[in-house]
Amino acid sequence: MTKTNEDSTEAEQAERKMRAWVEDAVVGLDLCPFASRPLEEETLRIAVVEVWDFERAVRHSLDELETLVEAEPDEISTSLVAFTEAFADFETFLDAAAVVRELVEEAGLEGVVQVATFHPDYRFADTHPDDLGNYTNRAPYPALHFLREEEVTEAVDSHPDPEGIPERNIERLRSMGRAEIESIWSDWSD
Repeated sequence: MTKTNEDSTEAEQAERKMRAWVEDAVVGLDLCPFASRPLEEETLRIAVVEVWDFERAVRHSLDELETLVEAEPDEISTSLVAFTEAFADFETFLDAAAVVRELVEEAGLEGVVQVATFHPDYRFADTHPDDLGNYTNRAPYPALHFLREEEVTEAVDSHPDPEGIPERNIERLRSMGRAEIESIWSDWSD
């Protein structure tokens, strides 16, 4: 866990919330059929960044990207970078994600690392903010997820219907209803 200030209590709490979200929502609701493996093998890394500044937060993301790339896959297969202070505004977060993706490309890591995005206010284009389908990408904190491209390809190739995953997830969440979803998500909300 990356700690960027002296008080680790908040960082530790954020890491616990993110891990609970992965266990209970991402894996528990099968929103990502590939997420259980890093949990079981303990190769999921969660880095908590506690800075407000856009540029410093992006820089910490790149530090975490470097940590992932330099590690052996059996040590760290994937990394979630959670921002406890920066990027509360969804549009600002999307701007930061675009900058990070551009820097991944400039570093020659396109095709090596993928970047996925999660946010407490995640909203897919052309959807209403209250659409329950948005919860497929809602997390306790704004987060960038760095995934090794090779592992993603392997997982997708072994799945019988990878293209159907997003629509299946949206349908599942909509069928659960707002009360059940909000009850589950309240475990990690402030």
